[in-house]
Amino acid sequence: MSKKILFITYHFPPYNCIGALRTGKTVKKLTDLGYSVRVVSASNQVLPKDLPMEIDIDKVFYTDWFDVNWPINKLLGAQGIASLKNEVSRKNNIKSKIIEWLKLRYSKFIHVPDQHIGWYFSAVKKSYSVIEDGFTPDIIFSSATPYTSHLVAKKVSRKYNIPWIAEFRDLWSDNHYRKSSFFDRWLEKRTMYSSNAMITVSKPLTQIMVTKYKQPIYTIQSGYDAEDFKFQINVTSSQKINIVYTGSIYEGKRDPSPLFKALSSCKNLQKNVVLNFYGNSLNFISDLSKEYNLESIVNIHDSIPRSEILNIQKKADILLLLTWNSPKEKGILTGKFFEYIASENAILSIGAIKDTPSEIVVKDKFGIASNDPEEITKFINSYYKGKYNNNLMTRNKYDRQIQINKLAEIIDKHAK
Repeated sequence: MSKKILFITYHFPPYNCIGALRTGKTVKKLTDLGYSVRVVSASNQVLPKDLPMEIDIDKVFYTDWFDVNWPINKLLGAQGIASLKNEVSRKNNIKSKIIEWLKLRYSKFIHVPDQHIGWYFSAVKKSYSVIEDGFTPDIIFSSATPYTSHLVAKKVSRKYNIPWIAEFRDLWSDNHYRKSSFFDRWLEKRTMYSSNAMITVSKPLTQIMVTKYKQPIYTIQSGYDAEDFKFQINVTSSQKINIVYTGSIYEGKRDPSPLFKALSSCKNLQKNVVLNFYGNSLNFISDLSKEYNLESIVNIHDSIPRSEILNIQKKADILLLLTWNSPKEKGILTGKFFEYIASENAILSIGAIKDTPSEIVVKDKFGIASNDPEEITKFINSYYKGKYNNNLMTRNKYDRQIQINKLAEIIDKHAK
C-alpha cells in the first residue's frame, strides 16, 4: 500500500517561480513512484500563471490568503510603491527614503516569519479539512520558503500526531538575505524542534543545521529534469560565440565585470562574441556595457517564460554563471545551475571560485571557474562546441530523479 503524503507549500504550479518548479517536480515524481499526495497551496499569487501542472488538479487544494502588506500599500498608494521600485529615487529622493524606512519597520514587526503569514490560518483550516474528509497522511512534508509553510505543518502534525519532514530550499534565521532578529531565531527553534527530520539543498547548508538540531538532517539537491530538454533546436548559422546569462543581476554580488574586462581588452574577441542577458533588474548590465564600450555586442532582454529560456540555454555556446564571492553564500545551488548542466553547453562561472557550484563546474569538467580576465579570454578563444559537458554519466548524476529516489527513502523511513 502506497504511503500518503500531505504536502504543504505556498509556492506550487501553475504560479511560476523557482520554488514552485522544485515543489511541482517533487510532487510529480513522488506520484510517479506510487505515493498518494495531496497538496495544500495558495491561490491568486502575484506571479505568472504559466508553470505546467504535472499532476491531477483535484489533488491540489488552493486557499485564499490575507495580504498583510495591505495597510501599508493603502497608506503609500501606487505612487509610493512605485518610488520604492525606482532605484534612482531611492538614492536621491528623501521622501522615497522615508517611505522605504517605514516599510522596513513595518516588515520587521508584521512579516513574522515572512510576508506570507496571512496564508497561515486558511492553510491550517484546509489541511484539517483534507484530513477530516478521509485523506489520512502517513507523513506531512512542508517546503520553505516561505517559512509559514513550516508553521502550518507543525500545527497539523501536532493535532493529528503525524510525522513531519521540513524542507529548507533556503535557510531561515541563517539566511544572509534576511535580517534575523532574536525573535526570528527563537521562533525557528520553537517550530523546528517539533519536526521529525529536516532537508536542505546542499551539504554546506546541512552542516549549518546539524550544529543547531538533533533531528536527522538530509541533503536533497535540486536537479534538472531530462524530460524538459527533449526538444529540437534550430541551429543558427551565426559564427559568433553566443554567451548567455539568464536570471537577475545583483550589483556587487553577482557581477560579470571580469568577463567585460576580458572582452574590452581583446578587440579580436569582440568581433567573435555576442552577449545575451535575459531577466530582471539588468540596468547594471547596461551601465557596464557603456563603461567598457561593449554596447554593440551586449543584448539585454526582458524575462521570458521558462520553456523559452530552456531553448535559449540549449542554443547557447557558453552559459554564464554568476555567484556571490562571499562566505555567506556558501552552499547555494540555484535551479538555474542544473538547467545549465542539462543544456550540454560550456559553463563560465564567475564569482565564488571555491564554492559548491564552481567546484562542480571544474570537477566535472563542465567549463571553468575564474575571475581572471586573461584566463577568461583564453577560455573563450579556445572554445569549440562539444568540448564540455560531453560525459553523459557525469551529467546524468544531476538528474532530479536520482534526488527524488533519495527523498522517497527518507519519507519511508520517517512515515508512521
